Amino acid sequence: MTPEQKKEGLVHVRYEMRRLRECYDRWNALHDGVYTQSEMNDLIELTLLHSRTILDFFEYSRGHSEIRKRNAHKEDIVSEDYNWPAKAITIDKKIKKRINTEIAHLSYIRCGLTREQKRWSPELFVPLLLKQSVAFLAHIDAKKA
Repeated sequence: MTPEQKKEGLVHVRYEMRRLRECYDRWNALHDGVYTQSEMNDLIELTLLHSRTILDFFEYSRGHSEIRKRNAHKEDIVSEDYNWPAKAITIDKKIKKRINTEIAHLSYIRCGLTREQKRWSPELFVPLLLKQSVAFLAHIDAKKA
C-alpha cells in the first residue's frame, strides 16, 4: 500500500467505526412501537454489517494467521496496514458465525428459526468491537503526534 492509499483507507476505517457507534447508540434507544419493523430491521442490519466489516479489519491478516482460515485479499484494508497486528476479537464463535452466515449470505441456517432465535444481542459483541476501535484510533493518533 502506498502512503496515500493508507491515508485514504484510514478515512474509510474511521467511517466504519463511527457508523458502528452511531448504529449501536440508535439500537440502544429503540423502543417497541416507535419504529416500524422495517426500520428496526434496517438498523439491525446496518449494525451487523458495520460489525462484520470491523471484525474483518481486525482479524484478517496478509500472512499466515491462526485467526482466519484464509488471508485477506490484497485490496482489503486490514489493521496490519497500520502496524496493528491481526488479533482475534473475543466475541463468542457462535455469534461470529451467525454474523457471517445470516448477514452476508443467503444460507439455510436462517430457515426454521423462531422469533427468539432471530433476536440479536448487540451488547455481546458491539462493545468489544468499539473498545478495539478506540484502542486502534489511539494508536493511530499517537503515531501522528
